[in-house]
Amino acid sequence: MKRDAKRRIVEALSEPASEPEEAPAKGFEVQDGVHLRRRLWEWPLRATVLAALALLALTTVAVASVPPSGQTVQGAREFVPGEVIVRFRDPPTRAELTDTMIEVQALSLQPQSVPNAYLVELGVTTTVAEAVSELSRQPNVDFAEPNYVLHLDATPNDPRYPELWGLNQASDHDIDAPEAWDADSGDSNVIVGIVDSGVAYDHPDLAANRWVNDDPPGGGDQDGNGFTDDTNGWDFIQDDNTPLDVFGHGTHVAGTVSARGNNGIGVTGVNWDTTIMPLRAADQSGSLPTIAIANAFFYACTNGAHVVNGSFGSASPSFLVYAVMARNECAGTLFVFAAGNGGDDQIGDDNDATPEYPCGFDRPSIAGPALPNIICVAATDANDALAGFSNYGAQSVHLAAPGVAVLSTYWPADYTTLSGTSMAAPHVAGVAALYLARYPALRNRTAQSVAAVKAAILGAVDPLGGLAGKTTTGGRLNAATTLASAPPPPPPPPPPPPPPPPPPPPPPPPPPPPPDTDPPETTIDSGPPGTTTAIDATFEFSADEEPSTFECELDGALWIPCTSPKEYMGLALGAHTLRVRATDAASNTDPTPAVADWTIESPPSPQPPAPPPQPPAPPQPPPPAPTPPPPAPPPPAPPPPALPSRPPAQASCMVPKLKGKTVRQAGTALLARHCRLGAITAAFNGKVKKGRVFWQSKGAGRRLPPGSRVAIKVSKGAKT
Repeated sequence: MKRDAKRRIVEALSEPASEPEEAPAKGFEVQDGVHLRRRLWEWPLRATVLAALALLALTTVAVASVPPSGQTVQGAREFVPGEVIVRFRDPPTRAELTDTMIEVQALSLQPQSVPNAYLVELGVTTTVAEAVSELSRQPNVDFAEPNYVLHLDATPNDPRYPELWGLNQASDHDIDAPEAWDADSGDSNVIVGIVDSGVAYDHPDLAANRWVNDDPPGGGDQDGNGFTDDTNGWDFIQDDNTPLDVFGHGTHVAGTVSARGNNGIGVTGVNWDTTIMPLRAADQSGSLPTIAIANAFFYACTNGAHVVNGSFGSASPSFLVYAVMARNECAGTLFVFAAGNGGDDQIGDDNDATPEYPCGFDRPSIAGPALPNIICVAATDANDALAGFSNYGAQSVHLAAPGVAVLSTYWPADYTTLSGTSMAAPHVAGVAALYLARYPALRNRTAQSVAAVKAAILGAVDPLGGLAGKTTTGGRLNAATTLASAPPPPPPPPPPPPPPPPPPPPPPPPPPPPPDTDPPETTIDSGPPGTTTAIDATFEFSADEEPSTFECELDGALWIPCTSPKEYMGLALGAHTLRVRATDAASNTDPTPAVADWTIESPPSPQPPAPPPQPPAPPQPPPPAPTPPPPAPPPPAPPPPALPSRPPAQASCMVPKLKGKTVRQAGTALLARHCRLGAITAAFNGKVKKGRVFWQSKGAGRRLPPGSRVAIKVSKGAKT
């Protein structure tokens, strides 16, 4: 299986196209233990072979329906066992996909053409009903359903009729094809998708009209549509690039649309050379899984099909099929469907009462609003009577077309006659292609062009008494009258909009800002204390405007450029004064430079060390004979008294610059400079930000006694 193609489709559709709002389902019931919640539906697909009628000598024979091998029937519903379709509301994450597989014990999740749709393959431990019920409860699941089976609307008839009476006959109970061919016989640039059992596109009467995609075999996915070597379409049953017919039905439908005309072989279709796009969605027994139909429809819409023929049906709507047809990609494609061939009794039913889908999507359903790009077709016989097997509906079936004992191409390279609404629908699809050949301006695949083709076909029927009250038009298809009905001219283009008013003149430029005449204020932020013994000094200073440059003057010398920090080394003993002034970008120089005064004193003399203690006198020998003692030596001179040490000088209060600071910042700066915060006053000031200091009682750089208080004023903002 070529899963890479399906993965590519999901990636291409990661931005889902807008879809009509889906109406909520009403009146759902619990059936077979499966509760269908919100937009979930039961698909009670009757296991009927719609139009299982063969006409031999105009005698109707009923054919019983038998479920094909590998399919399951519960009540009136038929589906593929072990498979469930789930569609998420939003693109699912890897974690959501993993949780989904775990919840239903799935063997695989296969991405499909419809955005966010997956085919779930179940293991033996989970039934289809259980999986549908479980998946429908997940919050990101839009809907879940079994992979229901639809059936083709015809069965083969052995006798072969030599003429194509539906195109032309003496009684004129036909579609007047020769008269239409006088106007146009088809165009290979018109593409009709045949979603069916495949097409024997190598048939001698079809080979010249088969679709040839720009993706030749053996070259990979050269056209970039995600399907490798899809030269002649795609097989959505076997998931490969050979959509050949092994049942016969699709080949018969294709021949009615466009068997090669005027080539001296076999038969001719309604079109002589319109292009046929084979898309296989039915298996060998004529059963069509929902997932294959949806994928085939999306392929046709995204690969250029102007018309799609679907000769199959079911008694209930499918959200998945509806979702594809409602997408923007399919709005410019006309879908032609068979109305159906009655129920198991092979007697036509009233589709107004029991709708047939996808034909019935032309009217509102639980799947969503009515879709405008559908034509639903009943079948007539060679006497212009409604075929006994054909469904009908005054509100739901649009018109009838020949559908009894229709001769056409057949698999593998033969011809045969078949009966059913399956044979009627391709007559209408063929006339739609003829109309597009006649009026090429409508090939732009827009919703407006589809509406024009549909209106031309329905407005040009031959009225028949037997169809009054049976179809919305009360008539049978007429190709010649349709081609004679030119589409309405396109509406004139709207008048050009009036020229826009001239733009207003640009506002005058704002006046230049007033020149900056406010000089900066300089602050010496740090330096040596008032008295020190250090002969080196380092100062840090700043200004309240940036950028600013600085000049320094030491002890009355010249002003010289300087930067902070500024270091002076090897200064002499004595008093010193440093003045610093800032100059802003507008060349305004601070007229009151910041000043720092300090004194360098000599360090105190070191004290002499104390004399060492005298050792004790050695013991005296016993005195000799008494002799007069010698005179005692003089005592040693006492050491000179130590000089008293000089107490350290107390640091002075060097007032910092407080302008622009908060109260807290001002208090911290004062304490660091051995000053204290004085009185705080609040006043209006438009030049300084609210809550900031704009005045201080002592100028920055002044040297005051330690602990001196500096009062400040704090801005209350501009006065309003």
